[in-house]
Amino acid sequence: MEANPLLRDSVECQRLVMEAMKYHLLPERRPLLQSPRTRPRKATVGVLFAVGGMDATKGATSMEQYCVRRDTWRQVGVLSGRRLQFGVAVIDQRLYVVGGRDGLKTLNTVECYNPRSNTWSVMPPMATHRHGLGVAVLEGPMYAVGGHDGWSYLSTVERWDPQARQWSFVASMATPRSTVGVAVLNSKLYAVGGKNGSFVSEVS
Repeated sequence: MEANPLLRDSVECQRLVMEAMKYHLLPERRPLLQSPRTRPRKATVGVLFAVGGMDATKGATSMEQYCVRRDTWRQVGVLSGRRLQFGVAVIDQRLYVVGGRDGLKTLNTVECYNPRSNTWSVMPPMATHRHGLGVAVLEGPMYAVGGHDGWSYLSTVERWDPQARQWSFVASMATPRSTVGVAVLNSKLYAVGGKNGSFVSEVS
């Protein structure tokens, strides 16, 4: 079998291959073979966003993105009046911000952020106004779970179909709850804790 031309013709390439072979085949000598090439690299897959939250004015509307390579944060967007107790999820590399409050009103509106074009889109609203809801993605669709509509605690659950671009109601939880933790495990959606006038701890 003919040698790779790059390896055959490049002395620098040969040197790097030999360096890598020594490092991996002689583990007892690794402390003596350290270089910038042997240091673990930071992950470059995905990005981290911080969306809204509490600040000195009791309701930030900014969104920041963390760059792993530069170890820095930068502002990349602003929410349209949405301030508190909203849900966030990612579908197809787009970030959805669901429900919440604008300071006074409970919202049913949904915004979608595309990090590639740095643009926001308004999506169809939920049927129910919700703040303190839990949001998670299960095998494609997104679920908006429980919350508070400004008058009462909710047990209802709505599902967003990204293909049909519409919301529909699915089975309600046994217990109404707001500020609920929602997660996916083994193809099931779990709602954990929250409150319904008094704190609840059971899992639905």
